[in-house]
Amino acid sequence: MPKPSRHSFRSPKIARSATFASIAREYDLPSYITSKKHLRWSTPIEKGIAWEIVKKIVRKKETDCYTCGRKDLEGQNASTGHCYPVAQTGSNNALSWDLRLIHLQCGYCNGPGQGEQGLYEERIRKEYGDAFLQEARQRRYKVDPIKNWDAKVEELKNILQSLDK
Repeated sequence: MPKPSRHSFRSPKIARSATFASIAREYDLPSYITSKKHLRWSTPIEKGIAWEIVKKIVRKKETDCYTCGRKDLEGQNASTGHCYPVAQTGSNNALSWDLRLIHLQCGYCNGPGQGEQGLYEERIRKEYGDAFLQEARQRRYKVDPIKNWDAKVEELKNILQSLDK
C-alpha cells in the first residue's frame, strides 16, 4: 500500500475556511475575517464576528463623535472606539466588550487623539454616573476573559436585531 503524501489530507484550516466563508456571508462581514492570514491566528473566528456586530450596533445607535461632537460620521471617518484602550484591558476581557464603554468616534479622536480618554470618561460619567465609572476603572486591569464566544455572538446578534425593530 503506498504511503499517503503529506498533501493528500485536507488541511483543517481549509476546511474551516469554507465554514467561515458561509458565516461571513450570513452576517455580511468583510472578507478579511475569512482570509488565510486571519485563520492562522489563534483568535477564534467568533471573536471577529462579534467585533463586526459590535461595529454595526454602534453605527446604528450613533452618528456623531462621542468625544468631540463632530456630526454625521460615516465611512472611514467613523471609528468604533473604546473608553479604555484594548491594549490595556485585553481584547478577550469582558470590559472591552461592554457596550456602555464602546461608542462612535471620529477618525481624529480615535486615531491621533488616542481615544481622547479624558473627554470619553467625562461623557461616561454624565451618562452612567460616578459609580459605574469607578467600577469600570477598577475592572480595567482585572482579568475577566470571555470564555464562550458563541454565546457572546448570540447576545450581540439579539441586540442588533432589537435595534432593527
